[in-house]
Amino acid sequence: MQKSIKLLGLLLFAQVLLALGVILNQPGLQARSVDEPLFSGFDMDAVERLTIADADGSEVVLERAGEGWQLPALEGFPAETAKVEGLLRRLRDLAVGAPVATSTAALERFRVGAERFERRIRIEGGSDEPQTLYLGTASGTRSVHARSSKEQAVYLVDMAVYHAPAAIEDWLDKDVLQFPSEDVTAIRGGGLDLRREAAEDEKALVWRWSEDEPIDQEAADDLANRLARLRIAEVLGREEKPDFGLDSPVVELVLERRDQEALTYRLGKLAHGDGYTLQVSNRPEYFRLPNYAAKSIIDAAKRDTLLAKEDPEEAAAEGA
Repeated sequence: MQKSIKLLGLLLFAQVLLALGVILNQPGLQARSVDEPLFSGFDMDAVERLTIADADGSEVVLERAGEGWQLPALEGFPAETAKVEGLLRRLRDLAVGAPVATSTAALERFRVGAERFERRIRIEGGSDEPQTLYLGTASGTRSVHARSSKEQAVYLVDMAVYHAPAAIEDWLDKDVLQFPSEDVTAIRGGGLDLRREAAEDEKALVWRWSEDEPIDQEAADDLANRLARLRIAEVLGREEKPDFGLDSPVVELVLERRDQEALTYRLGKLAHGDGYTLQVSNRPEYFRLPNYAAKSIIDAAKRDTLLAKEDPEEAAAEGA
């Protein structure tokens, strides 16, 4: 009796080993070692193109351009290089262990299928052939189910779908218009004629008005800073449209700069939607500025804002 039980036990053990071997030898279902890279041999510096799509059908393409990145859909407008490089580092460092699931039904359940996903990231360059990563349902705040197109296995990785947005606006280099405000030497237009010159002691630069009006130095610095440090919200395209409001701009200023070309700024109120339109002479695009940014420039460029306010005590003394 005992001999029969031992034989049955050995037979059961052999069947378990056989079944396990069959499972692990199916394509894409082999177990990985802990902390193994999802993309083996991934070279982020060799990646030339990223295409990111979401579940709603939005898609953005990012292409390498020299030392930076650009957006082909916006005729090569600069992308935020630091953000693209950050995503590439995340992809390079993705590590996996044992799969969470391996069945075809699991691809749907975790939203990492070829047709049903939260994010699809296609990577061109950086390996022998293009690779695709599917991101699906979240597990906590910074973990998400993921699958490589080369595997059937679903893994839990240290990443979130918001690290790979599929909207163009999320990848814009919104600082593309910025330059050092110290380079501004004059601001003209709209009733303004300010110039930055050496003070009498030649130890500092001060703002002067062509009419020898007293200038509020902090207010003039503020206007120069706001124009030199503009941050755009959106690219509206390269074609001027009637609803941009630039036929009758609310602000039109010329900034002269040290050892560089002068810049003309035109600001118009959008006829439809929220915000203002901005056009700067050294760029072919038209930009949208949020209301708060545009209104701060409008207020800062007012004559009354820039003229020095008379000291009440001095005025009283003069009237005595």
